[in-house]
Amino acid sequence: MTPIVDGLVAEHEEQVDFKFLNAALGDGKRFFEFYGLPGHPSYILLSPDGEVIWRGFGPVSAEALGAEIEKLTIPRSDADSSPG
Repeated sequence: MTPIVDGLVAEHEEQVDFKFLNAALGDGKRFFEFYGLPGHPSYILLSPDGEVIWRGFGPVSAEALGAEIEKLTIPRSDADSSPG
């Protein structure tokens, strides 16, 4: 899975803070327990305040994970954000 994530890091590193954690060690273990992640590979997208936006477990294609990231990083158009 690393090459998939590496490509996404290169594509989205200006908008997304990527973290790579081992579920069996230190901070990684605590993170996996806190968010209820079952093991490797797990993916989780968090809002800046730590809210879970999306999670995935097991093999995930670069296209699927990239689409989830893009949903969160593409600015809304003026029409989408106007009141009413």
